[in-house]
Amino acid sequence: MMTALQEYITSYGLYLSTFLVSIASGFIPFINSELFLIIVASAIGRVSIVPVAVVGAIGQMIAKIVMYLSGRGIFKVSFKRYEDKVNAMIDKMNEWESRLDIIMFISAFSGFPPFYVLTVALGIAKYSLVRFTIIGLLGRTLRFVLIIAFPQYFKEWVS
Repeated sequence: MMTALQEYITSYGLYLSTFLVSIASGFIPFINSELFLIIVASAIGRVSIVPVAVVGAIGQMIAKIVMYLSGRGIFKVSFKRYEDKVNAMIDKMNEWESRLDIIMFISAFSGFPPFYVLTVALGIAKYSLVRFTIIGLLGRTLRFVLIIAFPQYFKEWVS
């Protein structure tokens, strides 16, 4: 698997590979950008941590913006599979309206509540797209910086 991944990164470059995997993982939950970033972290230097994290976060947020717009009805996508979760999320959002920015940041950073479901719910609820993008990008960037940095510091500690 590692050889296939190395060939993929070599073919497309580190930043484009990160961007493409992050977009795909933003749409398809079982594609794990975090695992990809951990593997990438073993191959990059400390200087590249933030740029790779930002590229990954931008890729994720492009996918999330499309999902958000789908929730708003701009794109016709069926979320029947997640309908119960989305409705429950909208009910919670109405209860916690004053803390929605914090909840969204926590979701983007930690994945709980699931950012995938929250994204669609925010679109349905017509939450500000600009705020969604800024807060989501900050949360995802911080998440990815920590995911990439951890193996870097662990590698130095072991050496």
